Amino acid sequence: MPRTIYAALSEFSAEQVDLDSSQVEQARTSRNFLRSSLISAMNAGPALPRLTGGMIHFGSFARKTKIRPLDDIDLMFLIDVGEVKIAPSAQAFLTPGALDVSPATRSGLDGFSSVPSQHAVPARFLNAAGQFNSTVVLNEIRGRLQRIHQYRNSDVARNGVAVVVNLTSYPWVYDIVPALEIRTAVTGQTEAFAIPDGAGGWQRSDPRADARQLSELNQSSGGRLLRLIRLVKFWNARQGHPVRSHHLEVLCVRALRFTYPLDPLVALQTCFSEIAQRVQQPCPDPAGAVQDLSRYLSWEGRQRFSVLADQAAESVRRASSFVALGSHTSAARELQQVFGPLFPSCA
Repeated sequence: MPRTIYAALSEFSAEQVDLDSSQVEQARTSRNFLRSSLISAMNAGPALPRLTGGMIHFGSFARKTKIRPLDDIDLMFLIDVGEVKIAPSAQAFLTPGALDVSPATRSGLDGFSSVPSQHAVPARFLNAAGQFNSTVVLNEIRGRLQRIHQYRNSDVARNGVAVVVNLTSYPWVYDIVPALEIRTAVTGQTEAFAIPDGAGGWQRSDPRADARQLSELNQSSGGRLLRLIRLVKFWNARQGHPVRSHHLEVLCVRALRFTYPLDPLVALQTCFSEIAQRVQQPCPDPAGAVQDLSRYLSWEGRQRFSVLADQAAESVRRASSFVALGSHTSAARELQQVFGPLFPSCA
């Protein structure tokens, strides 16, 4: 039994919240096999779309904010369709929204071009307007995966924006998202990515921005932020997931981006208090895929979450008061109100 509330927090995180390290290694090995198998399957012939070999890790597993159980892993595979044109009418490329993506014969159109290719785009991948159809790409990836021997018994489906591989040998699923790598014509740097929008078109996204923001704040917090986010996600799951995982993660980052208290209890209380208020406001997506991560919430849903977060903040505040009085046993009882009976008692 831990003697201090800080030791109890560490024990609880390691044994109940954080992913098991051996399972993480197993997942990485499985992920690498999937990558190599899919690249081989997609690039077996000369026709497009082909995979460039690039893969972007995104989602909570990649950002190390995933909590137990490990149930999904998100992967973005970069596809090569030759040079693409971003239609002038789709000025939304510079803001969140849909894109009109068409193959082009020269680079630099509208200031953007993709990874060049010498292969022709088959007509079946184009819609009536000659635009590259993301739904057909998703179906192609699904079909190629189903022909891979190791996935013959897996459930491979399409959910609109991704191909979902439900493995029989592991408890997690893979969400596979194809992406066009869009580069600026001037510098050649990858400006963003175009991913399926669920309706055959494309939308702008850049998960690197999301990961970069989180990494910078985690470093400035001395590496404490990731564990705090996982603890708050555990609390959210215990409440029945009133707020979606990615939305909650961004709320936590915004709550602590200007200052991060050194005391773990003060940081936790600050986070709960801040997200109770911030859930009432629009929440821009750092990746740029959607304008507002909170748009799924009703007014009643926002109020319910706000009340729950305020209650959690008050319990953590009382725990801090007990610690100041030297009563770590009483402090642990307060945190059991937040995290449940699995939170360890203090001697």
